[in-house]
Amino acid sequence: MSKELEARRIPKRLTVPLERQREETIATLKTAFEEGEMTLEEYDERVSLALSASGSAELEVLTEELKPELSPVPVSTPKMAVTKPVQRPIRAIFGEVRQAGVWVLAPKIRPRAVFGEVRLDLSDVEWVENHAEIDCKAVFGSIVIIVPPGVFVDCAGVGILGSFNNKTQTRSSGATHRLTVRGSAVFGSVEVVSGE
Repeated sequence: MSKELEARRIPKRLTVPLERQREETIATLKTAFEEGEMTLEEYDERVSLALSASGSAELEVLTEELKPELSPVPVSTPKMAVTKPVQRPIRAIFGEVRQAGVWVLAPKIRPRAVFGEVRLDLSDVEWVENHAEIDCKAVFGSIVIIVPPGVFVDCAGVGILGSFNNKTQTRSSGATHRLTVRGSAVFGSVEVVSGE
């Protein structure tokens, strides 16, 4: 078989035209609005951004956090025994989300901040395991994680025209718990800071 014939047999990578991506993005936003995942103002703003988007990356940002993710569940009373964290997303889209007080930290959570701010305070958190992982994604937004003394933080995130910083100082030898913080900050920031 000639090389030319062989090259023709290799399938070409399919690319979705921008207009089709735009239609799919708007359809996803409409479904999310109908299911109560965003307000009318958020829906209108995102549809406007989708209509004016000039590339795939701009469209992807608008629906990134609309996927179900693991997150912590708040504990309503100190007597309440929570053995298994439930699925509930932590996401700030054009807004702010604060998680503080007594709550259960699942072994893995995925906070998302898109043009918004997520603030996670682990000071009074109940650990399911001695190790937890937080997979962050901040796109034109910020995520702040407040860590109490005695928690060693392994931070390995990427800042793309943004910042991903670990400002804690607990050594692994003196730590009672370990926290792994991963993810990315695109035109945004992820900060891990020490609490009191």
